Amino acid sequence: MNTLKTVYSKLFKEETQLASHEVELGLLDELNSLNNQGEALRQGVNKFYSINNQLIAYAKEERSKFAKYLTASEKLIQTSQNKAKELGIDINDSPAYKNAKSRIAEINNVDKIYMDFLNKA
Repeated sequence: MNTLKTVYSKLFKEETQLASHEVELGLLDELNSLNNQGEALRQGVNKFYSINNQLIAYAKEERSKFAKYLTASEKLIQTSQNKAKELGIDINDSPAYKNAKSRIAEINNVDKIYMDFLNKA
């Protein structure tokens, strides 16, 4: 009987140690899973910043184009108004003039949207 107690005692001790190792291995697996999830989140953040930087560059480029367009358009509008006045023509009746004024207003509105975006970025 004494021998049996000794054998059972040793087996129980080894079983307890194995269970303890299994718990530790389970925790390590969970930590590895958390690390993998964190890495995926970090990559998502990196992608967000990359896309945001591309949007900022695009908005700056477009605003530069808008500025050139608006300068040239407003100059042409002013010239057209002066010539029409000299000729005694009401330029406001011209579809081309109305369309140009409308387009300038649209571009100004879009430019303000881009400017707001850039100020917040």
